[in-house]
Amino acid sequence: MMFNKKIDDISKIFYLFFLAAFFALSLAYISEFVFGFKPCILCLYQRKLFFILAAFSLAGVFLVKNKKWRKVILLISFSALFLNIALAFYHSGVEMKFFKGLGECTSDFAKKIYSSIEELEKDLLSEEIVRCDKPAFIFFGLSMASWNFIYSLSILIFAVGFLTKSNDKK
Repeated sequence: MMFNKKIDDISKIFYLFFLAAFFALSLAYISEFVFGFKPCILCLYQRKLFFILAAFSLAGVFLVKNKKWRKVILLISFSALFLNIALAFYHSGVEMKFFKGLGECTSDFAKKIYSSIEELEKDLLSEEIVRCDKPAFIFFGLSMASWNFIYSLSILIFAVGFLTKSNDKK
């Protein structure tokens, strides 16, 4: 039976990473499609890193059985989580005006070529600009980017602590 087999420590971390990414992405999409909070470009980059974390975690559990390659996938997963932490920190800093935001934090209309002023005006009036320096939602005094930073850092600390403790047992 599949449930009687012992799960190794690396698989446990992969499960943790997958569940953490799934939870974060679920909340992001619920906030967007249920509550109407539109993501900025930095939010979308953070989502991509959670997708990478989820994909590599699933690969580490179900596809790759070689120990060496599982460790490589684990390193990639930790890297995706670390990059998400760094990006969430940067995004929080942009929201608090500590850092300057990206050029993409404004609008795509500057990249388009228009044949007339009317076409440009129509695009300007119809486009919804989602700024990176204006939090869409504040919960207990923190933006979603700040919560992502705390959440991702907590997952990283827990995973490192778990692996360190499991290595001490060996």
